[in-house]
Amino acid sequence: MRNILVPTDFSDNCDKAANLAIEMAALFTSEIHFLHHLNTPVNWVKLDKTEEHNYPETLSEIGVAKSKLRVLDKDAEHKGLKSRTFLEFISDDEAIVAHSHNFHHDFIITGSKGIQKGFLKQLLGSNT
Repeated sequence: MRNILVPTDFSDNCDKAANLAIEMAALFTSEIHFLHHLNTPVNWVKLDKTEEHNYPETLSEIGVAKSKLRVLDKDAEHKGLKSRTFLEFISDDEAIVAHSHNFHHDFIITGSKGIQKGFLKQLLGSNT
């Protein structure tokens, strides 16, 4: 297992999944990727810097998400792991699966409360 993906919404269950992923990555000397999707009111990727300031709440959410991803990255680095973080502005139900295909992840670890909708349905349902 060379490459582990951890999609996260920073909930308690996702934090538990991230900790498990770090432990597993340490066992297998795997690279670990932390992924967070953020829904934005506009196509954020196409905005220039001056237009971004028209959305202060979104800028704040982005700052919080980046900070939380840095914490996960540092947790992995403290275990001697190679780690990457991704913040994507996509709300597509299949975005996690598409991201995983792009990076050829061997394993996906995610937290769940047992509700199977959205991307969790893709990961935990009959499509798995």
